[in-house]
Amino acid sequence: MFSPSVLVLLRQRMIFTRAAAHGVSMSKPTILIFAPREEPPETITALEGLGCELVFGDRAWQLPRATHEDAVVEAARNAVALMGTSIRHTPISRRIMQASQRLRIVAKYTVGVDDVDTEAATELGVMVCHAPTESNCFGVAETTIAFMLSLLKKVAERDADVRAGKWRTADNFAYYVGSRASDGFPGQTIGLVGLGRIGTRVAQLLAPWRARIIAYDPYVPPSHFLTHGVTPVDYQTLLRESDVVSFHVVLTRETRYMFGEAELKLMKPHAIVLNTARGKVIDEKALARAIAEGRCCSRRTLPRTRREVSCGKAWPGPRDRW
Repeated sequence: MFSPSVLVLLRQRMIFTRAAAHGVSMSKPTILIFAPREEPPETITALEGLGCELVFGDRAWQLPRATHEDAVVEAARNAVALMGTSIRHTPISRRIMQASQRLRIVAKYTVGVDDVDTEAATELGVMVCHAPTESNCFGVAETTIAFMLSLLKKVAERDADVRAGKWRTADNFAYYVGSRASDGFPGQTIGLVGLGRIGTRVAQLLAPWRARIIAYDPYVPPSHFLTHGVTPVDYQTLLRESDVVSFHVVLTRETRYMFGEAELKLMKPHAIVLNTARGKVIDEKALARAIAEGRCCSRRTLPRTRREVSCGKAWPGPRDRW
């Protein structure tokens, strides 16, 4: 997968080629891949073919153990571009960006840029870009549906019962998701906080279930709600009416801890909370108290802030290390 920084590097390559043609000596543009994944060989070949020198960071920089800022600073010297996935325990700070006078761009393979000091980047004239591709967005949407169905259908609880020799228990009857014409059952009300790429995909996947889908997103035009069969509501109404509340927002000053004690008090007693956005969107201490006191049915989360809520009804997800 090409990073958006390739566009900048193409320009760098053009400058490099023109200068070489006129006998001017210029060093190769250096790219630091600060948070490497399994880089496709064709991507590496393409970048090197453009005359770029690739420097790969240490995978240990991504582990939630300690900051590695000094090592990243050293590796970033003379880089024209920084590329990589998430690096939350050693975020791309002002100091890292100032390590190279040649730095022009920080390119993320992922959607979130909350691990980049964007204010410092703006001041330093460094472009920050991300990769809101289907491979990033659609996987999160599908995982959201998996979490939702697991909780509504009580998959884990029923599995545990069967393994324990039980067959049917009154407290493990599951919920229907969609409406029923036969008896007028209205179905679940699914509230989406954020109707961007991920929230929209969740709505698309839910469409055949005939559930009622409502959403809060002040930055999306009314036509977008209409196109996807979603009813626009304000945030407070969404919290009051939803059986499932699912967060699909980026982490900003506006969304940080947007769900806490006050918001919990607005919800139905047995509502489900799903957070496949950033951990700091939710005040987890307030949520832990609500679950312990029986004021919230359960929640499923991907990223967390510091530690998982110590309650059987709170399930950690595979990205909790973030």
